[in-house]
Amino acid sequence: MSRVLYSDVDGTLVGPLGNLLWDTARNPTAVAAEALVRAAREGLEIVAVTGRARLGMWEVARMLGLSTWFCELGGVRVYERGEQVVHDHGAYPGDGGPGDALAEARALLMERFPGRIEEHTPWNTAREASVLLRGDVDPPAARAALDGAGYEWAELVDNGVIPRRFETLAALDRVRVYHLVPRGVSKAAAIAADRAQRGLRREDCAMVGDAAADLDCRFEVGRCFLVGNGLTKDPDLAWAAEAGSGVEVLRNGHGAGFAEAVADLLK
Repeated sequence: MSRVLYSDVDGTLVGPLGNLLWDTARNPTAVAAEALVRAAREGLEIVAVTGRARLGMWEVARMLGLSTWFCELGGVRVYERGEQVVHDHGAYPGDGGPGDALAEARALLMERFPGRIEEHTPWNTAREASVLLRGDVDPPAARAALDGAGYEWAELVDNGVIPRRFETLAALDRVRVYHLVPRGVSKAAAIAADRAQRGLRREDCAMVGDAAADLDCRFEVGRCFLVGNGLTKDPDLAWAAEAGSGVEVLRNGHGAGFAEAVADLLK
């Protein structure tokens, strides 16, 4: 039996608009909360792995009863209900945190791709290891822009499609959320570091999420699940449903999908 289930938060553990008590259709449900209780009773540790900032997760983790959570796409790992905090600055070459340098790189991308990418306001408050953008850009073009301006140590990581539309990005058919992070920072890297720190075997662990950044964790865990709404919102993830993908696509979306993963791991 798995000992740890790493779980994405938005789009996975919680319903639309971050509501734990909504299902995919925004109907009231307690299925995710009940799964959290069952996991606690039966010894399956839930570790949140999220793009949210540390302070943004603090109260969420406390209310959900989580003692460990990883923030900013893995750039910050929090243990013992906040008593221990580990920062990963990846390939960032400077002293101190990468926040100011990442903000400069964000400005560069916004200048190079006007109307295609912008700051993901208001979610950049109190960030320590990443900055957020939204839009839809060609990954190789973004990579070339960063490299050409001296930001070879930074990368733009796709964290999935969001359903909202924005007047400032009206020309786009879809809007994706991106994390601008130092190279080497990822959810998968955070899980690998956690496993090494706590002596966890790959088969001791599982992952559930709704985006490409979550599915990249499949090489670090024994089982990797994709909640049903992940395929609905992002057709680019269709490969996950193919045989041999290393991903198990769940029937249900959002919290019900999370609960489905919990039940499967505990049966």
